[in-house]
Amino acid sequence: MRLRRRAEVIELGRLIVAPDRQGQGLGTQLLHHAEAVFPHAREIRLFTGEHSAANIRLYKRLGYRENGSTLAGTYRLLHFVKPLA
Repeated sequence: MRLRRRAEVIELGRLIVAPDRQGQGLGTQLLHHAEAVFPHAREIRLFTGEHSAANIRLYKRLGYRENGSTLAGTYRLLHFVKPLA
């Protein structure tokens, strides 16, 4: 997982869980950790491919909302944002 802070926004990229460890809650734990690393951030942003159904379900379950998309070759990248307390 890679995090970048830009003022009060956290940009999350490269959240990857090894295939043999998927479905064990590691993605959820990593997202919760990312949300807590910068306590003064106001939101966290990330994106995933439109066909990444498991990722999309996870992000929505954890309170991320889709806020746009961009074309990347022949598919779309879906952008998500979550306000932080």
